[in-house]
Amino acid sequence: MKFIKSSRIEEAIRYFSRDIFLFARCGIVIQGKEIYQSVLNNPNSFTNECTCEELLTISSEAYFLKVGKELNIALE
Repeated sequence: MKFIKSSRIEEAIRYFSRDIFLFARCGIVIQGKEIYQSVLNNPNSFTNECTCEELLTISSEAYFLKVGKELNIALE
């Protein structure tokens, strides 16, 4: 996986909580491959206008629907 790194992103980390920054990155992913590739190719186009905290729980919800039990994992 290629990681996005730019001065604008590093600046965002200083101004936003880690959670808000994580949710904004989820927002980039949920918008699809084209938007993700756009930000990957031009990290300065990254914005936190679209967030998607819910993306973080999809795997647990899918597991519950499939197996009928809670997925017990520690997230740190």
